[in-house]
Amino acid sequence: MYNMVILQKKELIMKKHINIDIQGMHCASCSAIIEMTLKNKKGIENISVNLLSGSASMIYDENEISPDEITGIINDLGYKAITAEEGVKKKF
Repeated sequence: MYNMVILQKKELIMKKHINIDIQGMHCASCSAIIEMTLKNKKGIENISVNLLSGSASMIYDENEISPDEITGIINDLGYKAITAEEGVKKKF
């Protein structure tokens, strides 16, 4: 685990890594829809959705979006999302 803190325009940006278990994905289109939807949301970076493991892994900016918002987006797409935060990432 590592922390990522970036000072940008006198504003502290906290980026965290999160893994989310996703139930209800049945094909490559399911994982692609989730990945494309989240990739277009402000504050989400480096997202990867894995159909076989039924999970998503991403880095997000906690000032822009929360884990509850992320799981809400996935749930709104018709899947069941459960989070398991891994910690804060830090970079100077």
